[in-house]
Amino acid sequence: SFTATLTCKNLVLIYKNAATWLPTVFGKADIYLDGAKVATLDGSNGWGNWQAAIILNETVAKEHTIEIKMAEGDEDKAFTITAIGYTQ
Repeated sequence: SFTATLTCKNLVLIYKNAATWLPTVFGKADIYLDGAKVATLDGSNGWGNWQAAIILNETVAKEHTIEIKMAEGDEDKAFTITAIGYTQ
């Protein structure tokens, strides 16, 4: 898994959506914010394009921990994190 602690009020995750004919290679990832699951992103359902997911949208910055790990059943698959953007 990938874990980072950031002081922020907004958090965006950019990830690659692999071609739909590669579901055996790429899978789903669960996104946790401060220990709570906030999203499941599917990295195997696209045309090789990138997707943006808003993970956090608040008005006041504070410390948050984001964890990205493969979803149950997809632990042996890949998921491409392209960028993480945040504002303080």
